[in-house]
Amino acid sequence: MGYNAFKDDKNYNPKYGINGRVQKDEFSIDGKSWNYRDPSNMKYSDGHIADRIGDDGSAEDYGNRNSYGYTNALYDYSYGQTRDAAKALGINNVNNKDDVNDLLEYMQNGPEQDKTPVADITDDEQTETALTPDEPYKPSAALVNAREVSNNWAKTYGPGGNLSPFKSNFQDMAFNPQEANPFRPTTDANEYVDNYKKGIKGAFNFKPVIG
Repeated sequence: MGYNAFKDDKNYNPKYGINGRVQKDEFSIDGKSWNYRDPSNMKYSDGHIADRIGDDGSAEDYGNRNSYGYTNALYDYSYGQTRDAAKALGINNVNNKDDVNDLLEYMQNGPEQDKTPVADITDDEQTETALTPDEPYKPSAALVNAREVSNNWAKTYGPGGNLSPFKSNFQDMAFNPQEANPFRPTTDANEYVDNYKKGIKGAFNFKPVIG
């Protein structure tokens, strides 16, 4: 393969390019390197060239003949800042005033913020009710049923009177199945333990030891 200055020259820098030329995927100002369009680059100043050759009477411009008036504002920022801003905006080659304005806006104020309000989305019915207080809270049928069972248990026996307001298979075995209610209602702890021992003994025909 032949020599490729862009890839083989270890000193190659896309900021300067090679005589202003850069690769297609590199940041550029109207197809040329950053340095080539830099208004302060006197390498391309006709006035300085005239001075060097002793042409004191010439009226050449002392600015960079390769710079553009509409891109000069970008040079208030560094090459790295402008290149990174262009990458964020999807601009590879700056070649119009709109590109310049977008870059200046980005570098001066940062990326445009999304001002769309975040929607408060939730499936929680209480939260939804809190957001719309004119609609009364309606508990689910399952919750209403559970509350009714719990309230009936508390009114009949009270806390400590039963193992639970909800019946279980083990309790059916432990206590007399002939009773309408398998629980042994009591508020006395000793009586509860004694009844529990009797229920276990009757169900399994052995005497448990409970300390």
